Amino acid sequence: MIIEVEAYMHMFKGIHLILDYYHINFEQIDDIDFVERSLRDAINLAGFNLIKVVSEKFEPQGLSVLALLKESHVSIHTYPENNSMFIDIFTCGERTPEKISQLLHKLFNPKQVKLTKIVRGNATNTNE
Repeated sequence: MIIEVEAYMHMFKGIHLILDYYHINFEQIDDIDFVERSLRDAINLAGFNLIKVVSEKFEPQGLSVLALLKESHVSIHTYPENNSMFIDIFTCGERTPEKISQLLHKLFNPKQVKLTKIVRGNATNTNE
């Protein structure tokens, strides 16, 4: 269902990066400690404010790691059986998610990446 918003004005703007990583080392993306540590490091090095990390390892392989940030969130879902992982980075405010993306790219070294960038919010008043 799509709801049209009329005469609504706000200054909120967020950037949502959706990353598909392919051809990644199986052992790295099936190691929950490595993935969680890599995510924490990328968030901290990029200057974001980490609130909490929640992670879950699945059998026979795969995992999900979710990081709640003061500026929004990052999620990672891995599919080691396909040597792939999927990352969502959504940030609002002054900081943009590209720095986290660049750091994760260096840590996981995917051979192929699909990147989708979505600018969210920043609606304007349509009645003016």
